[in-house]
Amino acid sequence: MLRLHLNIASVAFFTLFFLAQSVQGEGEPARSCKVIPPTEPGRVGAPVLVEYQVRWPSGESCAVFPLTVDDPAWGAARLVSSRMEQEGDQMVSTQTVEYTAGTPGTHALPPVKIPLACGTLPPVGRFEQAPSEYLEAPSASITVRSDLAGKMLVWGAPLAGLVAALAAIGLFYRGRKKASAADKEDVVDFAGLLHTARRHRLDGNFYACYRQLLDLCRLLSEHTPAAVEIASRLERRVQEVGFGGVRPPEDEVEGFFRDLERLTAQMPKISHDTKEKLS
Repeated sequence: MLRLHLNIASVAFFTLFFLAQSVQGEGEPARSCKVIPPTEPGRVGAPVLVEYQVRWPSGESCAVFPLTVDDPAWGAARLVSSRMEQEGDQMVSTQTVEYTAGTPGTHALPPVKIPLACGTLPPVGRFEQAPSEYLEAPSASITVRSDLAGKMLVWGAPLAGLVAALAAIGLFYRGRKKASAADKEDVVDFAGLLHTARRHRLDGNFYACYRQLLDLCRLLSEHTPAAVEIASRLERRVQEVGFGGVRPPEDEVEGFFRDLERLTAQMPKISHDTKEKLS
């Protein structure tokens, strides 16, 4: 009877021990990485975009640094964009890498490790903290087909030369008519960039919004020095919002839009004055 009681006590002890270990494991923050290649085959010489997604619980402090990727033997690779958003109780960081293949076929993507800094993060605006860990992306591949369009250009070189010559003649005779239209297109471009930034803001993608505003600032700085100081402030905030996970306050966002709307409204007059000086 004593042995039976000891066996029951031993079973109960080990059962409670493993349950405690299981509960402790479930409480640890779970971070995961996912590779999203395109569903359709790409073409030789054309960029193919692959997304690298990192997810972690929204209650955990975590910063994702820009990943580094080496050029594969079959082509080239470069990081082109990064964004961060919240999906339910998960934070999602998405970095997009552009791959360009020089040969057709199915190519394995090079190994990628994404640097993270989780736990206690530095105050907003300070980024000297080094990554505390590296999350290895799962293996993936892309499929690339032959560039038939490139072969057609080689085969039809004489015809392409003739078409180019005719197009050049047409552009020559229409050049003067397009001079005034060019000023209007410049103004439409400024307004279009501002409109795209507003759309990103409504979608909650502040990183893309600030990137668009920064592009607009760089164009405006060619015409007015007032845009240079705004561009300097935007460059700092783009890094903080894109890679530090900082959500900009509404008054700051509204201030950038107000300043750039004022400068954009001046562009038709600036273009008109420039045209008069040249004539």
